[in-house]
Amino acid sequence: MCLSQVLVRWLLNEKGTSHISEALQNVVIIALMGFSNFGYGTGVISGAAPIMKDALNLSVLELTCIVTSTIIFAAVGAGFGGPLSDKYGRKRIILISGIISCIATIGCALTLNILMLIGARALLGIGIGLNFTVIPMYVAETVPKDQRGRIVDLSDFSVVSGQLLSGIINGFTSTFISNDNLAWRLAIFLGILPPSILVLIIFLFDTSVESPRWLISKSLIFQAKDTLALLRLDEHFPKESLSTQQYSQKEGASSSEDDQEDNSC
Repeated sequence: MCLSQVLVRWLLNEKGTSHISEALQNVVIIALMGFSNFGYGTGVISGAAPIMKDALNLSVLELTCIVTSTIIFAAVGAGFGGPLSDKYGRKRIILISGIISCIATIGCALTLNILMLIGARALLGIGIGLNFTVIPMYVAETVPKDQRGRIVDLSDFSVVSGQLLSGIINGFTSTFISNDNLAWRLAIFLGILPPSILVLIIFLFDTSVESPRWLISKSLIFQAKDTLALLRLDEHFPKESLSTQQYSQKEGASSSEDDQEDNSC
């Protein structure tokens, strides 16, 4: 049993050998990496800022813009996360947000001037804001109902773990790297690990699935059933399969009622 299976089994509190599909493992790891990306991306700047201020000769205003740009644009990204994922799908938006975070992290580490650094940090905010909105929906719509709360609660654990890791990395780089300019760049660059793992999982594994509920909302019933077959094992699947049929029937009934109301008007 690989390390990821052990980790996911512990997180889901599953002691047996069933109920943990590869697709479900990928969902949990994607959630962990997405939330860790938020924690590291927002936490690393607190330790890097003092070193960065001296290395780049920044004013207080410039440093404030660097620190706050990520949070401000994270709110912007979070605001667009819901509508975009409703239109294009949860998995696709999570993938895009991961790619954005990777690009932004590289831009921060290789920045040439203050404007580039602020722009890269703002772009990172958009990426982690999208993640922080879409991943909870993705988890709630893919994980079995008796395990959803446990996985969604991991958001706090993952965010704090990312912030803790950023503090450890900042302490290590500032202590053992004498070149201040290299120290803060390395600390920020290591933030590429969570989003890159997220992107690789979605790209490399066929069992990285779309949300079945989103598929049903787009009338892709057969694809939704195939997705549930990958996600659920044993007794979980028949219940969820029935619920998808009921959901699709309700959607069809509601759309028919809307058409009748429009015709009456």
